[in-house]
Amino acid sequence: MDNIEKQIYGVFILKRNQDHILVLESNNFEEANEVWKSLTNNWETSLKDQKPFILNKPIVTAFDPGLIYEITLKPVNKSNVKVDSNNPYQRHMEKEGFTNTLNRYGLYDEGYKL
Repeated sequence: MDNIEKQIYGVFILKRNQDHILVLESNNFEEANEVWKSLTNNWETSLKDQKPFILNKPIVTAFDPGLIYEITLKPVNKSNVKVDSNNPYQRHMEKEGFTNTLNRYGLYDEGYKL
């Protein structure tokens, strides 16, 4: 199997006290965007109604919505996703493990001996 990169998105609440919260990490942009929309709507409502901003995931907390200076959705990194490969060494390694593959194909020596 070959590795291909897949984009990961993060939804963050950035607070004025530098206590930022990672709310979601996902490779699905639409899911991340829906969480972002929900959080920004909640923030707007909390500010308007002068109520605490309440968060239930990934932690349960409530705080002054004035502490938030930004809610952002941005790419955070890329993950490696395996794709089928015709490489017999790689298939054997996935099935039998690294050491057994080295032993089978004679790529593994006995190591340092006194």
